[in-house]
Amino acid sequence: MIRQNYVGLLVYHGFLLTDYRVIGDVFLLDLILHFCVMTPATVATNLLLARCPPRWLRAGAQTLAMIVLALTIVVVTCASRMPDRDVLIFTIILVVLFMIVMQGVEFVYATAGCAAIFILFAFGMNTFDAHSADRILMADSIMAGVMIFSLFGAYALEQRTRAGYLLTLRDRLRNEALEITSLRDALTGICNRRALDAALLRLLARRAFDPSPTSSVLLLDIDHFKAFNDTNGHQAGDRCLKRVAAILTESVRSDEGKVYRFGGEEFLILLDDHPEAEAAAVAERVRARVAGERIPRDPAGSAFVTISVGIASGRLGGETTAEALIAAADAALYAAKRGGRDRIWPPLTVDRAERDPDGLRAARA
Repeated sequence: MIRQNYVGLLVYHGFLLTDYRVIGDVFLLDLILHFCVMTPATVATNLLLARCPPRWLRAGAQTLAMIVLALTIVVVTCASRMPDRDVLIFTIILVVLFMIVMQGVEFVYATAGCAAIFILFAFGMNTFDAHSADRILMADSIMAGVMIFSLFGAYALEQRTRAGYLLTLRDRLRNEALEITSLRDALTGICNRRALDAALLRLLARRAFDPSPTSSVLLLDIDHFKAFNDTNGHQAGDRCLKRVAAILTESVRSDEGKVYRFGGEEFLILLDDHPEAEAAAVAERVRARVAGERIPRDPAGSAFVTISVGIASGRLGGETTAEALIAAADAALYAAKRGGRDRIWPPLTVDRAERDPDGLRAARA
């Protein structure tokens, strides 16, 4: 918009060449209006536009500048006594086109601007004593027609632009909703493996610049879930998964980490910048919360749902990969299962889990 205004100003000054021949008797006044009125007005308008003002102020300033421009044309036309001065007043048509086409002033403001400019044009035409009333009427009609056609075109363009914006916004919101849906587990509503992969990529990107913080992974599994499904049915199993997912989400603060459904009855909690001791505290908290809910595991209510948690910590980046960290947490979870379930298993270093996972499982069993 700022560029268009400066282009319009250059074209406006270009008319000085013809002004000198058409209204030479008031050319000094014309120069004053060009360089002491319209040039400062254009610069001031552009400075205002550069500050991203409210819509009403932006459109109002542009419309006012065009009204002032039309006024300067009427002033020099009326002041001149040259025989061809009446030609100059028709350059107001260019002012109207510039306001509507180049500046794209909103329809309401453009209508108000056209009304004011038409009044100025009609006043200027009535100062020509040599023109008959019919000629003045024809000139006014031509100007009114130009304005009406231009305004109708501006209105149609504005409506199409708004419709296009709304369609684009609708598509963007739909895509965002689909993206969110693709990152959510359909059953539990928590983040899924795809979301976990994206989170790990972001974490690894950060660790490329600062590998010092320790990240931890908690891998959780619902104990005896297959037997739960066989005894209570798959619908009850789905309800159990949703309830456990809700408990985990409530138990982990947003500043600590995030809960993901890892697959089946397994969940994963990713803790960024949490060393082993802090990760163990979070693991024990969620284990105790699930056990404290006393979700019945059988119809008699003699047993309750519990979880086992495997913990692994390490510095991501370099030789320590996300896959290795998850593998270490899986080894720890296996050890927790072998150790009696309903427990957390102390953190296992990635290096140790990679060197001798079988021996580590046997030692923890």
